[in-house]
Amino acid sequence: MPVAIDTWQGFVFVNPDVDALPLREANPELDALAAKTNLDFSGYTFRQRWTYEIPANWKVWVENATECYHCPTVHRGSFSDAFDTDETSTS
Repeated sequence: MPVAIDTWQGFVFVNPDVDALPLREANPELDALAAKTNLDFSGYTFRQRWTYEIPANWKVWVENATECYHCPTVHRGSFSDAFDTDETSTS
């Protein structure tokens, strides 16, 4: 299946739309936003990998592991401060 592929800061982005604009053209504010929020992956290095079976659909597990809608109420303090869940926020 043909796809559009682009890279950014070491990440590979795959778009099923072969006619899609390149990542930075579709998201011209990406580099500025990364700079504004100090988002820099250049110093990241692979450290370790854990492998284990989860008796669940992988999509449900990924959604559960990456969303943080519950963080402001369940994980008050420094952990929830790492996630901006305010849809009206411009920061």
